[in-house]
Amino acid sequence: MGGKAWFNALHPEDRDYCLTVFKDAFKTYKSFTMEYRLRCRDGEYRHFIDHGEPYIDGHGRFSGFVGSSTDITEQKLSEDELKKSHQELTQYNYEMNLINQLNSYLQVCRQCRCKIGGHMGTGPETQDRTIPTYKQKKGHTQ
Repeated sequence: MGGKAWFNALHPEDRDYCLTVFKDAFKTYKSFTMEYRLRCRDGEYRHFIDHGEPYIDGHGRFSGFVGSSTDITEQKLSEDELKKSHQELTQYNYEMNLINQLNSYLQVCRQCRCKIGGHMGTGPETQDRTIPTYKQKKGHTQ
């Protein structure tokens, strides 16, 4: 794929980045690596990574770059799936931590009620053994 066709096939969000990398490489004659998305014949974008090494001819002059382009789309898809799984696992761990904290608080409440003679029952047969509310202590019954 020629220079203009390659540039036109670049994802619009990647064009400035790629131009900057190329301009810098040609100015400094240094190696480069860059990732970008390229639109294929079917219209879908695929991820590529390019590596370029400066080519110095037999007279010691810089004569361009020698390099490779590798399709890394499958790797990117796998990375995205891994990130999603990690996010789900992080959320699950957060939720389980909250549940464990709530469980601990409930255990403390149950222990406190048991120590002062009450328990968690709420039916009429247990009302005489529950902890009185502030209003009940003051003589106001419901």
